[in-house]
Amino acid sequence: MTDDELVDRLRAIAVRVDPPPDFVAELARAALSTRRIDEVLAELVHDSTTELPALARSDDEQLRLLSFEHGAVSIELQVHTVDGTVSIRGLVDGATGDVTVETSRGSREAPVDEEGWFTVDGLATGVLRLRVPAGDTTVTTSWITP
Repeated sequence: MTDDELVDRLRAIAVRVDPPPDFVAELARAALSTRRIDEVLAELVHDSTTELPALARSDDEQLRLLSFEHGAVSIELQVHTVDGTVSIRGLVDGATGDVTVETSRGSREAPVDEEGWFTVDGLATGVLRLRVPAGDTTVTTSWITP
């Protein structure tokens, strides 16, 4: 048996015995569509999971608070997860137009009201990011996992 044949057999055994988790493929798909040339990445300036682990109400219900900023644009998010379903309530300042929530499975637009609030309900768990138009560019958050 050659070295290449041995490696192929070991690879086949590893895939059968210890396959990669499903989220690895989801993250890989998300990574391939990370940025567009005309967009800027908003910086994550606050994440409640690093400071307030008590926001986990139970194993099936969690609340995560996130803040992103880029220049004059700020995006505040309340990400609520219950039984595998994600709801987002957010506040956008310094941007105009609808918010687009992208997941590895597709995207959904949400209207922003006159005070800057928006809500998106019924998302499946998995990675997601937001895009908001801001003048001649689009501000995009990093990918997050609720």
